[in-house]
Amino acid sequence: MKVIPYQSVNAIEFLATKSSVLSRLGQPPKQGLSRTGNMELNYKHITFRFSQETLEFIEATANAPVIFLENVAVEFEVLQRFLEAHDPTSFSVVGFYVSPRFGIAFDPNQPSFVTAFPESELFSWRNISA
Repeated sequence: MKVIPYQSVNAIEFLATKSSVLSRLGQPPKQGLSRTGNMELNYKHITFRFSQETLEFIEATANAPVIFLENVAVEFEVLQRFLEAHDPTSFSVVGFYVSPRFGIAFDPNQPSFVTAFPESELFSWRNISA
């Protein structure tokens, strides 16, 4: 998984439309609504989620044993330590570790799954338990 914080995931820009993702990647094996009501396109190793109102790309979760952040390859096993060293604003909330600098979140107890999000979603992560 390659993340350019708040800009793109695997060269798909945040706020891209569902139709533009479909035209680039083709039909996914599975698509439907998430438990929160967002549209999901489920490809083999990555799921793209779209706003239910605008159908713009707002989040991606990938099975990412390695994640590329600012052209640095970080293995999932050391991701939290990397973030602790490189993002003093990172925090834990409801079992997730969130990095505002890199625009990612993950559950350290669920190996390899990382979620990337645009800056507009950071408020939700900060206030998830409020």
